[in-house]
Amino acid sequence: MSTGSRLSPGPAAVLGIAALVGLVRGVAATLHEVAPQRYAHHGLWGLVQPVFQEMVLTELALTLLLGLVVCAVCWVPLRRLRHPGWRAIGWIGAAATAVFVVIDVGLVLRQEVASRRGPDVVLVGVDTLRAANLGFYCYRRDTSPNLDAWAAGATVYDSCIASTPRTTQSLASIFTGRYPHRTGVRYLEDTLPDAQLALAEVLRNAGYRTVAVVATGITYGRLDQGFDEVIATEKEWGAEEAVNLAIAALDADESKTFLFLFLRDPHMPYRAPHLMWDREYRGEHYKRLHYRGDKAATVFRNDFSERLREHAVALYDSEVHYTDREIGRLFAAVEARGRDSVVGFFADHGESLGEHDYYYDHGDVLHQPGLRIPCALAGGPFAARRVDRLVRSVDLMPTLLAGLGIRVRNADLDGVDLETDHPPLEAYSETGRALLDAAFETGRRHLPGLEGRLRSLIYQGRKVVYVPKPEGEVEFQVYDLENDPGELRDLEGSADVDHLKRRLLSWVEEDRPNWDKPEEELTPKEVARLRRLGYL
Repeated sequence: MSTGSRLSPGPAAVLGIAALVGLVRGVAATLHEVAPQRYAHHGLWGLVQPVFQEMVLTELALTLLLGLVVCAVCWVPLRRLRHPGWRAIGWIGAAATAVFVVIDVGLVLRQEVASRRGPDVVLVGVDTLRAANLGFYCYRRDTSPNLDAWAAGATVYDSCIASTPRTTQSLASIFTGRYPHRTGVRYLEDTLPDAQLALAEVLRNAGYRTVAVVATGITYGRLDQGFDEVIATEKEWGAEEAVNLAIAALDADESKTFLFLFLRDPHMPYRAPHLMWDREYRGEHYKRLHYRGDKAATVFRNDFSERLREHAVALYDSEVHYTDREIGRLFAAVEARGRDSVVGFFADHGESLGEHDYYYDHGDVLHQPGLRIPCALAGGPFAARRVDRLVRSVDLMPTLLAGLGIRVRNADLDGVDLETDHPPLEAYSETGRALLDAAFETGRRHLPGLEGRLRSLIYQGRKVVYVPKPEGEVEFQVYDLENDPGELRDLEGSADVDHLKRRLLSWVEEDRPNWDKPEEELTPKEVARLRRLGYL
């Protein structure tokens, strides 16, 4: 064996293996961060690419140190080879072992401390809540005193549009920052696919304890992805019971927590515990509005007197007031916790109270009462201000995560961080499944399945609605929302709306490959469930 300065093949091979092991450790450490965030649905390159993007100096240093550790482990074989450098390699390896242990333990401790730091996140969603019926959106009644007080210190988005006026699909879009045709959640009965990256997953990977309290059975078991604990019912809870559970869940652990609370009280039937307005009324549906076994007659062929319709709105507003009271209790509990918190508030969609002859329901049409939702964020970087430009419900996830300083790497999101500069946004929406034959009988819908869904696009103050008809025909409706917020004048014949139609048609064409999937009939169990929850 040569005694010169050049390493012999044996020790050189050992050092090469050591360097390879160190590289594997660096890659593995990076994958440990990346893989749980479900980039696998982008394919192999989508999973591997972040390794080369995100390996930082710390991992490179650990790569070298682990190589030296392997050298230390190989000290005896090197000595037996009687290579002149075996003593130096042995001492260097031994010292590197000690340094490696100290650094690795330090990194673990730093990661543990980091996982305990950061604000709590409390996100409150409400089913079927119109922005227009809240005080901080300038409603005539004092329906939301607690939310009004909270919103005075929040970033409030004045024109936020839901991706769809149906609960399961809308929440899936909010949790993923993606539109329904990209999440694959198109029906109330759908479950969010595992391949989708959900908000709770990202926060759990960032060290949060994730808890959901859901007061409606419509999403039972369908949107649990990323939550450590889901407190839910297959039926429904009132806001008081749900808030009690949320406060108990928040107080159960001192660790950094993401709490999602979803309330459903403004949904039909309207039956608030206390009637706050129109108490002198004594006619039909006094204190409780429900479909009485014939939803189609109420929603599509409504023959209520004007007086009864006034009382129906008072009942809805009383539900909102009750919900606000309970949300106020939760906000007080969050404040009493004495910790930094980022708090968000939103609705999944709105509700029609008779606009366009569509009463006390949502999901079949795309007028503003069903699409415009309240949305606000407070705490952390979200200071008191009003944002009057158009935003979308899909923007909530990326905006919240950016405010927490959490990056979602390589995620294919439709939403954007609203706190950054961006071009004017366009808001795309679609209807849900037509649950009643009356939707077709009254001309609201013309075709079944995904192909027959209405779709809309709002861009720079104008709105275009796509209405598919038999034989491949399409009707467009166009509204100037700035000058006609009630959507009373159809501008379809105007010469300057073709660009809006083209923008909307690009979304329609993207969804077209999904239309071949047949719309499955509701099972008797699903029908009974939807009827119990007020959907039929």
